[in-house]
Amino acid sequence: MQSIAGRENSQGKQTQRLYLPPKSGNVDKKMYMKLQVEDCLALCLKLSRKSRPVLSKILNFPRIAFKAPVFWENDPEFWFFQVESQFVIAGISNDSTKFHAVAAALNSNVLSCVRDIVRNPPLENAYIALKDRVLQHFAQSSSARLNLLLNALHIY
Repeated sequence: MQSIAGRENSQGKQTQRLYLPPKSGNVDKKMYMKLQVEDCLALCLKLSRKSRPVLSKILNFPRIAFKAPVFWENDPEFWFFQVESQFVIAGISNDSTKFHAVAAALNSNVLSCVRDIVRNPPLENAYIALKDRVLQHFAQSSSARLNLLLNALHIY
């Protein structure tokens, strides 16, 4: 690997180290990627505290693969609880990522009830808007849940 370190840019400032793969021969891709990641991490550590939240939004990559369970029409609140737990485990905090992950997990019956939000998501809090609409449409009222429970227990 050829390393270019300490070059000055057009403003006379020192640039970060850059690794270039060889022009010919075998390239150790894992080593090349490792060096690139190490440089990115080193740069992240140098950023000011004010810049870190912006960078964390840009680099919001899931740490673990995320796959939402099939939507539970009979208990949407608990379904969202499970999905949000998976968001935490996967390191997903970006509103847009949450919105699209949930929209992709919903079946056609549910999507037809939230079509307007899915087609035109709000610019801010799109995930919350989608979640609220799904819960509004599918969550049973407390009296309906009590009625179901009493019917299941055959208590009148």
